[in-house]
Amino acid sequence: MSDDVTHILSQIERGDPAAAEQLLPLVYDELRKLARQKMAQENPGQTLQATGLVHEAYLRLVDVETAQHWNSRGHFFGACAEAMRRILVESARRKQQLKHGGWNANLMKVKAVFLEALDKHGPDKWGSYLDEACGEDREFRRDVQVLLDAHASNENLLDKRCHRH
Repeated sequence: MSDDVTHILSQIERGDPAAAEQLLPLVYDELRKLARQKMAQENPGQTLQATGLVHEAYLRLVDVETAQHWNSRGHFFGACAEAMRRILVESARRKQQLKHGGWNANLMKVKAVFLEALDKHGPDKWGSYLDEACGEDREFRRDVQVLLDAHASNENLLDKRCHRH
């Protein structure tokens, strides 16, 4: 299995799109074990599950536009462990922020980007605008995208609300 993983990692590095699909079944059990170990070190009440942690880490490392270079199987698993640690830190920071009123600041930021998209960018340019406005923050982008999708599917919901009064 070790040789298979190393071979598939080199295929991913060369840009083989099918290789990423072949890799997950080979490494999944080991990644779940690693995720359970990471989760055991966390405070009780963690809402993130080991399965979600595995998938998020895997996507961050393998499902990216720029191919990663893995020196070895060990290098790959080390990077997965680091990605899992970062995901858990981000999750803890978000929870802490919400406990201390950060939800309001986040809501205001989502609202500002949403309104900017509506005012200055047509639906055909929302994707590129969100890439720029949200950067690497997938959760923030998802929050704004949900509002934009709801607005588009409800025939300009904000316009309707304004005209009712």
